[in-house]
Amino acid sequence: MTKDLIFGLDKALGKLHKLSSEFSPVNNNRNDWEETECWIDDVLSTFPDETAVKSELSILKAYFLKLPTTKKLWTYPL
Repeated sequence: MTKDLIFGLDKALGKLHKLSSEFSPVNNNRNDWEETECWIDDVLSTFPDETAVKSELSILKAYFLKLPTTKKLWTYPL
């Protein structure tokens, strides 16, 4: 690998990072985790004996509620 090749790859990676950080999808039909959690909870309500799974769901919900949130729905952490 030459210095020119590495420089070109770094430059291309920088452009990709800039484009991805500015990207905003036209149709973002993804559910957020709370909608998914509600759906899972609804499904589990038909299985009253699955206490371990319900406990795990509660642990996950508490964990996700503690994570920082932003108004930007589509991000690429680089």
